[in-house]
Amino acid sequence: MAAAQGDEDFETTPGYKAPAQVDLNTLQNLDKDDEALNRWKAKLLEGVDQSAGSGDPRRVIVEKMTFVSAEKEMELDLTGDLASIKAQSFTIKEGVQFRLKIDFRVQHEVVAGLRYTDGVYRKALRVIKNNYMLGSYGPKAEVQSAMTPWDEVRACLHQATDVFVTPLPCLAFVCGPSLSCVDLA
Repeated sequence: MAAAQGDEDFETTPGYKAPAQVDLNTLQNLDKDDEALNRWKAKLLEGVDQSAGSGDPRRVIVEKMTFVSAEKEMELDLTGDLASIKAQSFTIKEGVQFRLKIDFRVQHEVVAGLRYTDGVYRKALRVIKNNYMLGSYGPKAEVQSAMTPWDEVRACLHQATDVFVTPLPCLAFVCGPSLSCVDLA
């Protein structure tokens, strides 16, 4: 697992350029005459709570991840002791269609271009890397959710017993081009 640590070569989405960080008041007052942008801002900032999480410096707090398939859902609560979370394992069958549901809170300011990245390793060699754009989210007191696209458990993962997915410490939620805004390790 040593190879997994520090393996943070985040890819950018082709053609996507993260906007400059601005505070909520500035964002609300930008381009007031652009009707489409005003609708987008209204949706993004709907229910914004500017005081959300005032004592916690993190911009994104991931609370739970759920493995969703037709057969079952398996939840991983990320609010507890991270050492015990790292020791958990799930058994899934080859060929199963699945997606991940990620529950999180955003606080302090808008997070534009939130991405989720994970890696699948066999004997410290990364064999699969997933990188999903989750979207942009405004700060709210309540939990927000995002779903990854459907994927399939690949056959190559079942050729050995020492294959593992490393959501920790390689779980990375990225705001903008290379700013990691979630620290789970």
